[in-house]
Amino acid sequence: MNKKSANTQHQVEQALFQLMQAEKFDNISITTISEKAKVSRMSFYRNYTSKEDILNKFLARLYDKFLFDVAAQKLTQVTQLLDIYFSYFQENPQIIRAITNAGVEGLALRMQTAFFRDFFEKRFGEKQVISLYDVSYYSGAVFSVLILWNQENYQKPLTELVAQTSKIMSKELENYPDTNH
Repeated sequence: MNKKSANTQHQVEQALFQLMQAEKFDNISITTISEKAKVSRMSFYRNYTSKEDILNKFLARLYDKFLFDVAAQKLTQVTQLLDIYFSYFQENPQIIRAITNAGVEGLALRMQTAFFRDFFEKRFGEKQVISLYDVSYYSGAVFSVLILWNQENYQKPLTELVAQTSKIMSKELENYPDTNH
């Protein structure tokens, strides 16, 4: 991707997230996003196919970065994973606020569940040790905790939140072979 395209994508993402702070996703048009980002509709369509594509690409990059950080730091414990996850959103509260305000929690949860699936596949190898239902359960639970934490303006201390959430997940994961929790 060239620098101009990367800049356009950044402007469009910023515009969409600003608009999502004030409006429902369904009420935001491509024209409004383009105007707010100060890019032409042609530039928009050169980079994205739809407004959902903006969100999908942003979340995919976010979770890819997250997976990279987990791999680079050789994290193996659920506590470590949750600490990085919750810390990121605590440092970037506008992302979850925009997602919940715009009413696109379902889209974000689908992306997160795909990320969790990738994480667990890499963690446990090719064999499907943890069922897709369990992965969906963990993803939904963690996402719900994140939304509640955000709505309460991160009042609960991070360490307490991570300890409580990882305690539940770690206990559940004890049932699976080859897990380090």
